[in-house]
Amino acid sequence: MDKGDLKRLIADRYRLLHVLGQGSMGTVWAAHDEVLGRQVAVKGILHTPGMPDVEAAQLRERTMREARAIAALSHPNLVTLYDACSTTATRTW
Repeated sequence: MDKGDLKRLIADRYRLLHVLGQGSMGTVWAAHDEVLGRQVAVKGILHTPGMPDVEAAQLRERTMREARAIAALSHPNLVTLYDACSTTATRTW
């Protein structure tokens, strides 16, 4: 986790507040949706340092493909995916 991420605004809308959890693939943050005024969770998929551009592009595409699949699901026991974006060269949100 980079301390510079605290209070960072993602996709001109999600203000990162604090880390909820962290694993080998990335970090989940508690965040505030500045547009709709609600609390959300934001997951950042970390690109490993030195990752070749081709692999980083594949990781971004895989992450977006998984987001599209999750967004198609609706069940009371599942979280709802509201948004997906890729904003930096080092992380997919």
